[in-house]
Amino acid sequence: MNTAIRFRKLHADDTPFVIALLNDPQCLQFIGDRGVYSEADAKCYIRQNLQHFDEHGYGLWVVEAYLSDAVGLCGLLNRNVFKCPDLGFAFLPKGRGKGIASAAVTEIIEKAKNEFGLTFLTALCDPGNTRSIALLKNHGFVMYGQYFFPNSRKASNLLWLNLS
Repeated sequence: MNTAIRFRKLHADDTPFVIALLNDPQCLQFIGDRGVYSEADAKCYIRQNLQHFDEHGYGLWVVEAYLSDAVGLCGLLNRNVFKCPDLGFAFLPKGRGKGIASAAVTEIIEKAKNEFGLTFLTALCDPGNTRSIALLKNHGFVMYGQYFFPNSRKASNLLWLNLS
């Protein structure tokens, strides 16, 4: 299976993609409702992501597969609760089950280590998202415990990866 991918930053033309991705049933189930329902909401989300790049040098990149259109997001986020960035990803149905997420995670881990000099990464994952947990474990992440976001009664699995 061809898993040729490329990364790029979000831009204003990505509003339909952002709305579709963040309202995909699996994204809503496993990542949560980000409140992105309209073009204005999507543009705000894109601005916040670009601001994250400006502040930290990284964020969520758009993943394009087979030199086609956007199929997901994958990147690094500072959640301001951990001492290291969090690896995050989400893919539309057309980008799932093809090795694209695995290829994207591999590249982001390499960027984290080689471009940003990071020594650790975390990843938060819904306990029911067995496919994402397996993907993270296949890339060397180990289960650390559970994390509760403020004002949430639902736990997320906290995984971490030593890059050194």
